[in-house]
Amino acid sequence: MRRSGAIRLAAISVAAAIVSGCAAERRAPASPPPAAAAGAPGTDGLRVVLLWGDPVDLDLYVTDPVLETVYFANNSSTSGGKLDRDASCRDAKEERLEATRWREPPRGHYRVGIDFSDRCGQDTREVRYRLVVDVRGERLEKEGTARLARFIYEAIEFDVREDTRAR
Repeated sequence: MRRSGAIRLAAISVAAAIVSGCAAERRAPASPPPAAAAGAPGTDGLRVVLLWGDPVDLDLYVTDPVLETVYFANNSSTSGGKLDRDASCRDAKEERLEATRWREPPRGHYRVGIDFSDRCGQDTREVRYRLVVDVRGERLEKEGTARLARFIYEAIEFDVREDTRAR
């Protein structure tokens, strides 16, 4: 009986070593590009940019004050929002960014969501990202981590006031 207990203990030790070795081989998500990759803050309108480093497909969703969302399947809104850039797996070797723009953003509350929709053949389950929001020369930034098949409903929220400055 002692012998089978020793064998069981040895088997558990080997399994633990394999699991920890596999975990050690996983690479950390790449750092997102710096905010400068989004370009200089503009002096007019509203621009929201999503940047990431890994060759996967993230999708940007920006919901305006009238609750209309600009994203890949609705690339323009009645409030004037437009999807400037939609990256996909076929763009994985290029600059990884998605962007929306309003030339004259309506005042009110905006919400930004992110979806990690496709690994693009990579063995990646987490991706670090950077969000850059420019409202008439003011810049907001936020970094975070997106996880495969887990939609982030409120990656960042902000208000555009009458004087068009983000708050």
